[in-house]
Amino acid sequence: MTVDGDVTVTGQGVSGEVEAVSAGGFATVTVGGHVKANRATDTQVVTAISSNGSTVVVGKNVATQGNGVNVQNDGHVTIEGMLHFNPTGTGSCSYIKLGYPVVTKTADDVETPGSRPGYKEYKNGANIVWIKGAAQLGKPAGLAWDSSASEFRATWSAVPNAVQYKVNYYQDGSKLDMSTNVNAPNTSTDDVKDGLLGNGAGSYTFTVQAMAAADSSYLDSDVSAPSDPPYLHGVSYHTVTFDLNGGTRTGGGALTQSIASGGSATAPKATRHGYTFAGWDKTFTHVTSDLTVTARWSPNGGGGSPAPSETTYRADVKEGNGAETTLPVTVNPNDATAFADTGTGKLSPGETVVTMPKVPGVDTYCVGIPVPELSTSDAQGTLTLHTGSGIVTVPSNMLTDVPGISGSKAQIAIGQGDGAALPEEVKAAIGNRPLVRLALSIDGRQTAWANLRAPVTVSIPYVPTAAELAAPEGIVVWYIDGSGSAVCIPNGRYDPAMGTVTFSTTHFSNYAVAYNRVSFDDVAADAWYHRAVSFIAARNITGGTGNGHYSPEARLTRGDFIVLLMRAYGIDADEHPVENFADAGNTYYTGHLAAAKRLGIATGVGNDLYAPGREITRQEMFTLLYNALKVIDRLPQGSSGKALSDFEDAGQIASWTQEAMALLVKTGTVSGSGQALAPLSTTSRAEMAQVLYNLLGK
Repeated sequence: MTVDGDVTVTGQGVSGEVEAVSAGGFATVTVGGHVKANRATDTQVVTAISSNGSTVVVGKNVATQGNGVNVQNDGHVTIEGMLHFNPTGTGSCSYIKLGYPVVTKTADDVETPGSRPGYKEYKNGANIVWIKGAAQLGKPAGLAWDSSASEFRATWSAVPNAVQYKVNYYQDGSKLDMSTNVNAPNTSTDDVKDGLLGNGAGSYTFTVQAMAAADSSYLDSDVSAPSDPPYLHGVSYHTVTFDLNGGTRTGGGALTQSIASGGSATAPKATRHGYTFAGWDKTFTHVTSDLTVTARWSPNGGGGSPAPSETTYRADVKEGNGAETTLPVTVNPNDATAFADTGTGKLSPGETVVTMPKVPGVDTYCVGIPVPELSTSDAQGTLTLHTGSGIVTVPSNMLTDVPGISGSKAQIAIGQGDGAALPEEVKAAIGNRPLVRLALSIDGRQTAWANLRAPVTVSIPYVPTAAELAAPEGIVVWYIDGSGSAVCIPNGRYDPAMGTVTFSTTHFSNYAVAYNRVSFDDVAADAWYHRAVSFIAARNITGGTGNGHYSPEARLTRGDFIVLLMRAYGIDADEHPVENFADAGNTYYTGHLAAAKRLGIATGVGNDLYAPGREITRQEMFTLLYNALKVIDRLPQGSSGKALSDFEDAGQIASWTQEAMALLVKTGTVSGSGQALAPLSTTSRAEMAQVLYNLLGK
């Protein structure tokens, strides 16, 4: 029996026990919506779900004012949402009752490990209850001030399934006592003119948290990052420019700073060869107008001997055709950069390497190259910029089809990142590990870059600690997004042979080396899959199955695989799916299935179904892998000398996966076991971890 909507039962006028959903025998009962069991009196006994040897599936939440779930005679109950246990009145009530003699379970009595990844499991013999639990609302984004409306207002993007937004306001970084709650989905704005600006002059920001309904399948969102840029009310800002007077900046404040009237600028640190710093020519602790501050220097060696002549630097160039030459390096001490221009024709087929010399006082190294040489139809060659800050390799199609790219000269930069504005928890996690910045300029203009079809490879010099070397799979790379949050790069890894942390990326940002060691109670340190599981967990590809477990022996489902695969290759889930498989549901894999269908990674099993709960076969797994790599233009290259015909079970391979399996075998991505590929066999979670580790850890 199937009920598409909600089931709500109130025991009005009933003297005995009331059950909202009751199923017996071998029946299967499915409720697509919510189930609610309400008491009519304080003494009435109510139970939300009762299963006597049957299967009951509830698509959303279960709420009860009495007993939650009662399962007898090997019955099974699945709740895709939450079980809200809110007993009222008199008499004792149980969260879950299982079997006979009856065993009662509280919400914390979860089986570990469970048999269904992603579900909390409550069990007594063959009497089982599975509860999916809550998903978290998405964090509000798009925060901005709207001063054009009749009322000055805060605005943000609506969050699906939110019922309310909690908005906090800040003046000069201090929280104001004027939080508001805005009902959703009617609005995602808050009119605040009189209440907010009445606090006087200052820099105003706000944060937003999306709130879930009390009986929903969602948890409240995390608090958003503060709105950026801030709204400046009644504040005058002045420009302070530091002239190093022949010196080179080595740290400290920026050379140009915007300071609120009455505020203080931060002095840069600087050196000048042959001279000793003798102070600044004016004060900048109470800025009330634009000003230029000039460094003073005293010659070393007494008698005012002049500083030695400036050093001339040159970069070594090795072209793909074998030619070797050098390029002049221009040093700009005002912004601590060193620049070399390749001219035209240097990016020939193969790899061209530009090695920059180490320049004292410089923290950013740049190379210039004509835009057309980075706009080829496909990757015909690469340019590698080799510096003390790191190594970056870009393909010749880096700028191809990137919106907004116009001009003649591209400049690629790698250098020290600025951690001053990072959240304290991110700064603490990075510690003294490297933080680098990758940037692109076109004809001198800073230009955002992202190109999924032209990944850039980056290597950062790094010396791990002894603890990190003992478990190097925990060494990861983070990119810092626009709000200052750290996002893990799945393919980041430590290369002991090179002494670097290496990763590939399809966009430029700030990148940091970090350490995130993750372990599970059911993954032994000497297990063959230990390093692989730790590797994918450290990169947030998997969070395990709950309660500190990974469930390595559990069979992998099609739903779990698509999530792991897309996380591993940085393919985002659709937050607001327009189209999806009919059985995609509303759960942890829903957005990933929508994206996989939209991109052509997954076509399903027929009749618009994906079968996410079914165990995945090896040939299904490798077909989805092939499709994903094809979408992001990263199909493997090379030849292992093997073909499908070399395996004794090649005849079991379905026709729809022949192309995928043939390429993966040819390139050595899939090697099989002995003389067999086992295309119809299923895969454990441990085996899947090893596959991803082998692919990402290379």
